[in-house]
Amino acid sequence: SSGVLYSGGYFKGSSCLRFYYHMRTGGYLRVFTKEAVPKKTNPYVLIWEREGPQGNKWNVMETSLLGGITKVRWAGVCVFFCFCYFHLW
Repeated sequence: SSGVLYSGGYFKGSSCLRFYYHMRTGGYLRVFTKEAVPKKTNPYVLIWEREGPQGNKWNVMETSLLGGITKVRWAGVCVFFCFCYFHLW
């Protein structure tokens, strides 16, 4: 199965993005950010990705989102078993 998830809005100033993911059998998971300017002049930018089996465990990703006003997008395809839990502050 596949899916795309967007943050509910934009985040002002510096923020921290932390999420947990479980990709036992493969697929991919990608995280993009976009600043709050017109879409044609500022597309989403890939900031992180994982592909293939990542083990039968929960993994963590954490990064700072620096700068202006930012929106986050997750995109993924899971072959069989994939979960993601995220937290922004």
